Amino acid sequence: MKQKSTHHSQRGFTLPVILLIGVGLMIAGLSLMQATSSIRNSIDFQYQQRENSLAAEAGVVYAHYCLSNNNFAQTWNPTNTSPATKPLTQRTDCSGDVLASAPAYLSSNGTRHTSFSIGNLELREDGAILVSSIGKIEQTRGASTIVAQSQENTRKQVVKWKQFKPSISSSGLYRTCGVITGDIWCWGDNGYGQLGDGSYTDSTVPVKVVEDPGVLQYKLVTDLTAYRNHNCAIAAKKVYCWGQNNYGQLGDGTTTNRPRPIQVNLPGDALAIGGNGNTSCAVVSISNKGKIYCWGENTKGGVGIGTTGSSMPNPTAVTSSGFTQGANYSATTLSTGALAYNVCAVVDGDAYCWGPNEVGQIGDGTTTQRNSPKAVTKSSGLLSGKTVISITNDGYPCGQVSTGCAGFGSTYYYAHTCAVAKTSSGNGTAYCWGENYEGQLGNGQNGTSKRSSVPVAVRANSGDLLYNKDVVDIAAGVRHTCALAAGAAYCWGYNGDGQLGIGSFSPSYKNTPQQVSRLTGELLGKTVLAIGAGANRGCAITELNSYCWGLNGNGQLGDGTTTDRSVPTESIYLKPKAPTYIF
Repeated sequence: MKQKSTHHSQRGFTLPVILLIGVGLMIAGLSLMQATSSIRNSIDFQYQQRENSLAAEAGVVYAHYCLSNNNFAQTWNPTNTSPATKPLTQRTDCSGDVLASAPAYLSSNGTRHTSFSIGNLELREDGAILVSSIGKIEQTRGASTIVAQSQENTRKQVVKWKQFKPSISSSGLYRTCGVITGDIWCWGDNGYGQLGDGSYTDSTVPVKVVEDPGVLQYKLVTDLTAYRNHNCAIAAKKVYCWGQNNYGQLGDGTTTNRPRPIQVNLPGDALAIGGNGNTSCAVVSISNKGKIYCWGENTKGGVGIGTTGSSMPNPTAVTSSGFTQGANYSATTLSTGALAYNVCAVVDGDAYCWGPNEVGQIGDGTTTQRNSPKAVTKSSGLLSGKTVISITNDGYPCGQVSTGCAGFGSTYYYAHTCAVAKTSSGNGTAYCWGENYEGQLGNGQNGTSKRSSVPVAVRANSGDLLYNKDVVDIAAGVRHTCALAAGAAYCWGYNGDGQLGIGSFSPSYKNTPQQVSRLTGELLGKTVLAIGAGANRGCAITELNSYCWGLNGNGQLGDGTTTDRSVPTESIYLKPKAPTYIF
């Protein structure tokens, strides 16, 4: 009986347990399904949020394009009732008129449609413009136009338009970089990550150097230098570098290439940056004096420590014994030579250089290599009684760059240095020294026998284009030179790639300054505010745009092509050449 009773009681207990377990599993299954659905919905919601946020941002970019092409005046009229309301959208032109060939949406998969809309701009009391762009994502039922679900995201951007402009242009080997409103954009060759966008992919249009997430996040860039295959910048008084690092030129203690900026460890606030092909330098504030630190390649004395040797991957103070003030010196400016092995600096108003000196590019009257700073001839020369305000250099040994070396052999060295100096009451005057085979010294002479190991004056006689003009800046290219005076750019030297910007690729050189074309073309009527030069090209910055000319085989002019240009062509930043290319 007990056994039977036990048997029946087990059967009576087991069935409810199975039922309970089954119900529990059903509940758990439903909960799992709900959780999975919730996760899926959450992911989908996040995706939608991201998508309409991007749509809103695209609207801001489009608004910028339309404003910058109409002197920053609103051209669309969202309150116009005849025809119907005309906001700015992805399917309109800058007047709000619908374009026949424009897509109705930014993106669409048949049932999910993304768009943006911009109404009236808001002019704030501080003179800034507030752009409000609404990004919208709509889910329709099948192929119908009935909206089942919609989600919006508003992106607002405050812009002081006159501050939204390029300010610095710097040219490396086969790429160019610029600063626009405190951000860095680079274009051209990217084999070592020198464009700084986190990739190794070349670009014929400017790409933004990584900021977020990254060490440059929320920082305003105030200085920039492009070297052979790496770059350095100053932001918030710190130096950041990226690109090739085979000689430790990024200053992080390694020889690992970096496709995005890393911070250089310096003993004080950075005041200026410069250097040469594979050597980086910075002027650092120490006890209210500008002290020079260099790092990277030192095979030809570029680090300036008195000796030559292998790479120096950490910043090191240059030897101060060659300065007139000794250890009490204070530097303000450094040269920027994309391909050169030399470094030059302005120290207490005088010019100093160090490194190789095959063609007199040090400027001390000799061809002796200097492994630490050496004063450029001044006391008995043209710089006597003048203060140097700008210095630049560039050049390369034949064989390092494939063009322009015919008949010279692998040891021939293109290298020249230039400076701007002035008296307390006079105009700035340009001076150059070093190689002059193609007239890059600008003194009306050319040929290897016309090179100079001391400064010579760039020609500015009566009748010359620089006559009685105040030269405010100068930039040496590999085989040419450009200067800024009276709001215009002037170049001289080799012109086989159109780097003089005079509308022709011939003659192959000019040994006196020529004005970069602004009588016709994209510089027409514009005032040049800054210049740059590099490997067979030149660049100029105006109030709102950047223009380059010359060699463009790697897209280094930034105009979206690889076509060489003999006149300035605009480097495309945020705005495209036509609205339909924005997205």
